[in-house]
Amino acid sequence: MNYQRVMGLEIHVELNTASKIFCACKNEVSREPNENICPTCMGYPGVLPRLNEKAVDFGLKAALALDCKVHRNNHMDRKHYFYPDLPKGYQITQAAKPLGIKGKLYLEKADKTIGIQRVHLEEDTGRMLHRGDTTEIDYNRSGVPLIEIVTAPDISNEMELLEFLEELKNLLAYLEISDLKMEEGSLRCDLNISVADQDQKEITPVMEVKNLNSFKGVLKAAFYEGQRLTEALEKKKELQKETRGWDQKKEKTVTLRRKEDSREYQYFIEPEILPLELSHRKIQNTRNRLPELPQKRRNRFKKHYGLPDYDAGILTKNPYVADFFEQAVLVYYAPKRISNWIMTQLLSEMAEGLQGFKDLALKPKNFGKLIALMEEGKIPKKIGEKVLKEILKTGEDPEIILKNRKLGPITDGAEIAEIVKDLLEKHGKAVEDYQQKPDKTLKFFMGKGMEKTEGRLEPQELRRVIKQELLLKNQGKKN
Repeated sequence: MNYQRVMGLEIHVELNTASKIFCACKNEVSREPNENICPTCMGYPGVLPRLNEKAVDFGLKAALALDCKVHRNNHMDRKHYFYPDLPKGYQITQAAKPLGIKGKLYLEKADKTIGIQRVHLEEDTGRMLHRGDTTEIDYNRSGVPLIEIVTAPDISNEMELLEFLEELKNLLAYLEISDLKMEEGSLRCDLNISVADQDQKEITPVMEVKNLNSFKGVLKAAFYEGQRLTEALEKKKELQKETRGWDQKKEKTVTLRRKEDSREYQYFIEPEILPLELSHRKIQNTRNRLPELPQKRRNRFKKHYGLPDYDAGILTKNPYVADFFEQAVLVYYAPKRISNWIMTQLLSEMAEGLQGFKDLALKPKNFGKLIALMEEGKIPKKIGEKVLKEILKTGEDPEIILKNRKLGPITDGAEIAEIVKDLLEKHGKAVEDYQQKPDKTLKFFMGKGMEKTEGRLEPQELRRVIKQELLLKNQGKKN
């Protein structure tokens, strides 16, 4: 029997505002536990939360970019549950009136649209650190603003799952609302999964796998849980709705607790934060300021620059890479060549995270000039690679580097002749072989000449001078 997986995601994205969502504490990763906390984010009696306007702006950008219908009038709610990392005993979130609903994200490879049920604002919880038999709680993250993006159960397999995650991460990178560092918890996912038979007559309860902080983890958890639920259907096992965790070492999901029903959270409107009203002007201004998003930019790169799907996909994953490419092409119009050099030489030089290309010492103008020097035959590729390494360190103009570091091509005829004569003197046996093995001898001296000058000689000129000097040497011997 064929079984179908039915999957949806709840994606939590921490917003990179300067302060937390309801207080003035710094919103930054701290090595010192409980450094960035105050009575408000710790939920002390008598404190009054204040909504961070920048967090609302960031949430609105995400909702519009995901083509959501925006609730102009919305409010915050209290979600009640007890957990050690939740200091107030409730979480301030949006339940009844989220910022955005009924959005979508199209997947090109799968040719499928994944529905976005809602995008809402909420505060993050603290972190529990388990050390042997002891659990320590760090509340620095408590109150950090985040958006939760909830998809419809439209994902059917791991390929669609991966494409959706990559596409969403690219889109969020273009919006510049989060650093998206999964290893630090800035982007993490909960997976909702069930399995049904082909006629949808039998379907397992929905299982939620919590706090997956890598794409690999999401895929492995989906595969494992899909197999587990399929086996349960085949063997007619009775299952209960559960919240499960992912054991990374054992690569399996484990039961955490019975899945709560929404009624158990006892939602009600947060009484200490006024309802939020978004004007038509604010919504329209935010929409107008959205950047060109990855899918649109990818298609433009293919059409306008004639790039293949692969190149366009790589270049537009990161907005800084895409910007760098377009600025370099303005200096020297060789889109495919510039794309090749970015993908093979520069991507490995990027620093961790999204700021890598933005912070490179190498500027697009100098990169374009360097490509032009190579394409126009003024310097060979090997020299170009050396110059590139120097620019990445210093940011200097490539022509200045060529001059100051003596990396430029050797064009003086007398200097080339001296180099060749020196090589012939050192390899007398090879000179004697020229009459019997002319091609092999020429190739040998070509290699030695390029090696000696680190590729600074123009190959055709070097070949001409070697051939000329070999003929002179052999004629001298005959005479």
